[in-house]
Amino acid sequence: MRPLFNALLLALPLSLSSLALAAESPAGRWQTIDDETGKPKSIVEIQQAADGTLRYRTILRDITQRNEMEEALRESEERYRRLFERSLSGIYRSTLDGRLLDCNAAFARVLGYGTREECLARPIAELYGAAGDRELFLTRLTRDKAVVDFESRLSARDGSERWILETAMLLEGAGNDPGTIEGTVLDITERRRMEARLRDSRDHLRALARRLQTIRDEEHVRVSRDL
Repeated sequence: MRPLFNALLLALPLSLSSLALAAESPAGRWQTIDDETGKPKSIVEIQQAADGTLRYRTILRDITQRNEMEEALRESEERYRRLFERSLSGIYRSTLDGRLLDCNAAFARVLGYGTREECLARPIAELYGAAGDRELFLTRLTRDKAVVDFESRLSARDGSERWILETAMLLEGAGNDPGTIEGTVLDITERRRMEARLRDSRDHLRALARRLQTIRDEEHVRVSRDL
């Protein structure tokens, strides 16, 4: 019987271990055969006749569509990963309690870190230059589930202050999971500096205009007295 069984194993398009498992099952019992991912792809039954002949019946399942869907999912995940890694905007994922789960290289560069791994080692709550910014951000996020164009200050690696424009959404978790924050940041530090210089220039021009007006008024008074 064993030679016949071995020959049968070689002739079938199924794995040896799967057929051996099926052959060792009680007579008349169907055995599920899994693919390399552990998902069922066929059902087989092996029976031994009175003369010792091994017989099998099998039900095959067409998994072409499933494989195509899995391949499409892998391609989609790869496209997302490339977008995540190559984006010029800083992208991050964090917990509500301030644990940074993931970030891209652009996010690390905003804060002056050479690698994302260095940035991930720092609690996100410590990145905020002002505690009030973080508290206000979380208040709005938990209330509205999303925050758009929120301006706040972050503390860079060298201690300098970086202004960012942040957009984020709260992905609610199941059960006791408080949820995850996914967001993007844009470094607007230079824009804020330019705005500050512009305000200073306007203030200087207003002060100069007031001084000129004062001089004109004084000159007008002096001329009136001379007359």
